[in-house]
Amino acid sequence: LLVIQDYLERHHGVELRLAIVDALARYARWVEEVGLPAEDASEQKARFLGRGVTLILDVIERDAYPLETPEVIRAALVALQRYRGYLEKTRAYKNRVREVIVGTLEAMAGVAEDKPRAIYFEAMRAAGVLRVEAALPHVESLLRLTAPENEGDLPLLTQAVSTLSRLVVEPGMAMEMAELLIRLFGQHVEVEQETARN
Repeated sequence: LLVIQDYLERHHGVELRLAIVDALARYARWVEEVGLPAEDASEQKARFLGRGVTLILDVIERDAYPLETPEVIRAALVALQRYRGYLEKTRAYKNRVREVIVGTLEAMAGVAEDKPRAIYFEAMRAAGVLRVEAALPHVESLLRLTAPENEGDLPLLTQAVSTLSRLVVEPGMAMEMAELLIRLFGQHVEVEQETARN
């Protein structure tokens, strides 16, 4: 992990940084599967995983490198989701994860360019996977007040519905999700048909 941290601090090429973030993603599974002989093995693993989470959050927040590219930030959001098992067991990073995910959603909302929208999509997915409840108002507003630039983006809206279903577990919610998805799909079909006619 020290080597990964060193590379993050010293090397700024996009391809190399993508490889480093991918290594951080795989590191989570390696730590969980590796056998440690010490009696405090679970505590050691928690420390290792915590350091991995910190490095990933630094990448997303551009603390590691202020000129971080959208591709690397998106990859870091993917990597963060690999630490779900650890993050579910500890509250140590709950506030920071919440701030990073919600902050990313708010910063990237309404952006039309493909790369920032890819970050927004992955942050939406991460909010559901990591159950970031503070993202709920943002997700609900996206679905209920769909902006023009999002109306034809069925993958994004479908992901938002999926995220909402992970954040809200109430009786009757499944039916509401289904109705919302059907309505969004209907809107998507209408847009496609209108585009085809033109």
